[in-house]
Amino acid sequence: MNIYRTPQPLRLNQPNGRIPLPAKEEFVRLYEQDNKSRKQLADHYNVHKGTIDNWCKVFGVKKTKEQQVALAVKNTPKRTNRDGQYSDRFFEVNPHLKDADAVFYRIRIYNDEESFIKYGITRLTTKERYKGRLKHYQYDILEERRMCLYDAYLLEKEYKDTYKHTSYSPKHSFGGHTECYISHPPAAEHASC
Repeated sequence: MNIYRTPQPLRLNQPNGRIPLPAKEEFVRLYEQDNKSRKQLADHYNVHKGTIDNWCKVFGVKKTKEQQVALAVKNTPKRTNRDGQYSDRFFEVNPHLKDADAVFYRIRIYNDEESFIKYGITRLTTKERYKGRLKHYQYDILEERRMCLYDAYLLEKEYKDTYKHTSYSPKHSFGGHTECYISHPPAAEHASC
């Protein structure tokens, strides 16, 4: 069996095709002191992230555990958003989704210790949205209305503003646990698309 390897392309700006090492002091400063990520360094030097790994080995630099944690926290998007997935900015960037089909729902979530109301928006059905996601709770669907996504967003926003004084924090967290309330608002009376 013959194994064929394709030759790697030479870098046209280098006579031997190799990427020259950067100045050690600058690289160490950016990597360790400024705590730049591999991607940021690759962009800075216009090389692949694997090249950055090789340079780290050559220079013998390594991030401390604290630096790794700080970099991970800095680069991790905020997952818990009190305003939910949809926002005015979301619809500015995605105007084509305003007329998408959606479901505005209200459910009662409960167990032996607590009972509260959750309302929200889903592009699925409410049953599909919560299938296997409420490990510590059961739920009853109180309302489920089809409407366009933007109308559902406006309705949810109105409910949040009106009933924020009844906000409730469940003992067990789940997707959407920041949008729970002690008492529920009346049935939605807004027109759908």
